[in-house]
Amino acid sequence: MITTVNGNLLNVKSGVIVHGCNAQGIMEGGVAWQIRNKWPHVYEQYGLHCKHGVRLGQVIYSVIETDLIVANAITQDKCDGSVPRQVDYEAVAQAMEAINEDLINGVIVGPVVFPMIGAGIGGGNWNIVSTIIDESISDDYQKVLFMYQP
Repeated sequence: MITTVNGNLLNVKSGVIVHGCNAQGIMEGGVAWQIRNKWPHVYEQYGLHCKHGVRLGQVIYSVIETDLIVANAITQDKCDGSVPRQVDYEAVAQAMEAINEDLINGVIVGPVVFPMIGAGIGGGNWNIVSTIIDESISDDYQKVLFMYQP
């Protein structure tokens, strides 16, 4: 079950911060832009992966601190507004399933925290995305939606 809290996702001290990214190496809006500004090395690592080619559903991890990781989930191909819905629901499912596997295998440690992935700039339906997240990430791990408050 997803728990909702009010606060700034970027103030989380431990766990995995998951956010949606495009496959073009661009972090110029939304939560991605905030992450880029707070932790420039996350953007640099993400950009290097994109330069060499990424696929929808892939997850690029960046370590912030021992207990805090950012998961750049490639949930949309572009971010150009060419279609109303940029987020790819299948890519969201693939990314969340990969994150769940990494939790199970101890590669990363929860809780799993996230904004409304794909529901802003991505143009997706949050009810669909939240269902995908809730069904893909085991209830053995805390799942926390952050509603932004500075």
